[in-house]
Amino acid sequence: MAKTLKKTFRTSEIARVMELKLDMPVLEVTEKTQKKSLDFLKDCFELKSELNSQSAKTLLSKITKQTAILIEEYEKTKYPTKDIAPAQILQSFMNDHGLKQIDLKKEFGSQSIVSDVLKGNKNITISAAKKLGRRFSVSPTLFLDL
Repeated sequence: MAKTLKKTFRTSEIARVMELKLDMPVLEVTEKTQKKSLDFLKDCFELKSELNSQSAKTLLSKITKQTAILIEEYEKTKYPTKDIAPAQILQSFMNDHGLKQIDLKKEFGSQSIVSDVLKGNKNITISAAKKLGRRFSVSPTLFLDL
């Protein structure tokens, strides 16, 4: 009985992943589908934390990676970053959105860290890059020196 229940649970988790996959917005990210693609990626991360089945997690990881690659490819063409430091990219977003250093305290932890990043004294952390990506609806990789 327990074995059957476990198999049913695992199968239902895979069904949830496949249902999410059907919501995947596109095979190529465009200006029109970027927001929907980022929302889809967020849904993938939320679902992964709810799964117990390793098979379902593996399948979801593949879908997540595929979506992230598509978003990254689009953003590389839309926001070319050749020889542009992440701090310069951040400064550009701040200017575009009329933000001051203190406005990014939530993403960095303090205004002084924002100042150090913009001066080039510190790198943007992965955690801050994720928060900035969510705030500006772009891939966090834009803010990392990869």
